[in-house]
Amino acid sequence: MEHLVEISGKRGPRYAALRAGALASVGALAVGVVISFGFTTAAATGAARVEPAPQPRFVAGNPTTCEEAGFTGTLLFGEGDAAYPPPPTAAGTGVVSGGTTLDVTINEGFTASGILVKGGPDANAYDGPFTGPVVVEDMQSPPNMGGNVPEISHWFVCGSGVAPSSPPPSSPPPSSPPPSSPPPSSPPPSTSPSTSPSTSPSTSPSASPCPSQSKSPKPYHSGKHTPRPQALEEQTARR
Repeated sequence: MEHLVEISGKRGPRYAALRAGALASVGALAVGVVISFGFTTAAATGAARVEPAPQPRFVAGNPTTCEEAGFTGTLLFGEGDAAYPPPPTAAGTGVVSGGTTLDVTINEGFTASGILVKGGPDANAYDGPFTGPVVVEDMQSPPNMGGNVPEISHWFVCGSGVAPSSPPPSSPPPSSPPPSSPPPSSPPPSTSPSTSPSTSPSTSPSASPCPSQSKSPKPYHSGKHTPRPQALEEQTARR
């Protein structure tokens, strides 16, 4: 801001106006950031919006069903009658404060066509639609003849809807991929060699040679008698 100071060293009206404008801009920016943050937070949390109760429709007597109350749909939940599904249910819930004031929560996926609050001789019907998720606050029964709000004797919610289903969980990846095919432990031996030869050699020759059929030649005799050894010895002794 020092550059806004006049040359004379004094801060004049122009400086004050510029400073006020700058502060106003900063303040507006801060408010915008806060508001934007609030909307972002609400959207992120997905909290049910809150609606004040609309102007009720007076219903004389003691209505106990959706048809008698002038609502469409089926009875979603309620209290004060054994026939009512007690809250909390998938469709929502309700809380009575001080005996005379009812707050009802309608869950996502459901739409209430109306909410009936009975106390004293008559009842108040709060017409919808109330599309969940939503909270409807500060509902009461009609004042009695003395101007007082009687305690709630029973209340119920009519409408329709289905609870949103959660997406199916994705299938977890397999912990480890299965092996394609187990390797063979070891190749089987082809054929073990025989311990004994296929054909044992013959112990005897297949065939012995045939003796020659030819006769040995007879000794040649010159015509003289060859004396036997003994005869020769005798002849020698005689000589």
